[in-house]
Amino acid sequence: MRTLLSKNHWHKREFAIYGTTCEEVSSLFDKITRAANQSLVLVDAEHQISDEISNKLTTQTNGFSITQERPLNSTTLANYGGAVVNGNHHTASAQIIVANEKKKESLLKRRDQLTNVVAIICNENTGLPEYLQEFNGSETKVYTESEFLGSFIPFYFAVPKLNMLILVGGESKRMGEDKAVLKYNNEVQLDRIIQWANQLELKPYLSVRESQQQWGDSFGVETIPDLLKNAGPLGGIVSAMKFNSNSAWLVIACDLPLMNVKHLSALIKMRNPRKMATCFRSPMDGGPEPLATIYEPAAMHALIAWWANGFQCPRKMLFNSEVEIIEPNDNSVLMNVNTPEEKKIAESKL
Repeated sequence: MRTLLSKNHWHKREFAIYGTTCEEVSSLFDKITRAANQSLVLVDAEHQISDEISNKLTTQTNGFSITQERPLNSTTLANYGGAVVNGNHHTASAQIIVANEKKKESLLKRRDQLTNVVAIICNENTGLPEYLQEFNGSETKVYTESEFLGSFIPFYFAVPKLNMLILVGGESKRMGEDKAVLKYNNEVQLDRIIQWANQLELKPYLSVRESQQQWGDSFGVETIPDLLKNAGPLGGIVSAMKFNSNSAWLVIACDLPLMNVKHLSALIKMRNPRKMATCFRSPMDGGPEPLATIYEPAAMHALIAWWANGFQCPRKMLFNSEVEIIEPNDNSVLMNVNTPEEKKIAESKL
């Protein structure tokens, strides 16, 4: 058997399951994915009689299993919310032990791999077996399976916190002035969006060009300058994700004046953290609307991959990824305003 990735390199949120059969690891993984409400990956190995066991990963998607027989790397795994590792074949930075007397000897031979046992799953009736006492450290929690799934897993794979990213870094060439500071109903558009963030109890950040960094002081909001030059909206989103890779981001363009807090609240309510993103359906072609969207942390590497292939709009990534698409109650909220003529039309609808 060959290990393609070293310990602690599968995922920033990972653990390996020890002490039980490969079949039971797979079965427990199914239960873990449901309890976590996340898109998780099972790092396993092909189970065949061979001197060379090839690695694979499986993940549950809409009730069916996808198997990818290809070399694993940290970029591939980063597309998931966390990694569960089959400890019969691979190691990880944290370990879970399942009590199974039939696998006792096999487990004890792996003592050197059990350096950070965070949980032990025991039978409800028998409690912690004697042979597992040595692994019950001061930081180790002992659970029944139902307690493990109901308490430990939702905490370990917690749904990422949500922040708001307001895209204001465009040059507004067709409008002739910065779209973020246009007034609608005598209110500056950027002030309106910041108010939406406050009403939704989200921390707002401004995605800005280098020349706009003073806007942070002017509007009392922290700025995130573009790290990817000339990368359009995609560059702003990636910059925010690099600024805080543990957060999900509700991305909103500054040129959607008919958007409102009611629709953004609906988007948050329908958020599906198992998917790369949750977005509105575009009235133009029925596809995903990329600039009023919740991007999960796992989307960062996919966005970077599309940027490397020459795409500046995140829509390409959304079209080619698993996303949750919801119907807006009013399609006009997605009206994009880029010119003075479009602004007059938007004002007539407010």
